[in-house]
Amino acid sequence: PHRPPPTNASDTRAAGGVEDGMPIAESGHPTASKLALLTALSTAAIGLGACTHSGYWANIMDVAPRHAGILLAISNTMATLPGILCNMTTGFILQ
Repeated sequence: PHRPPPTNASDTRAAGGVEDGMPIAESGHPTASKLALLTALSTAAIGLGACTHSGYWANIMDVAPRHAGILLAISNTMATLPGILCNMTTGFILQ
């Protein structure tokens, strides 16, 4: 059956997640003949990954419209900390 385009944040995030897996599924054994296909799929996945972000931003506004800025600041800080701490930890372990 025909499904209408995504209308809410969860459908949009799900649509973004499907496209992100296309290059991974296709790149089992990369060869020169698959290079153009893998490049096109990777480009599409990165571009369509914006669907995931649009659902994320809209969801914050749905949860707490008056405090969305504070919630985004806290959630982005918490999401950034592992990237900073893991790099520092890796450097410490390797030295």
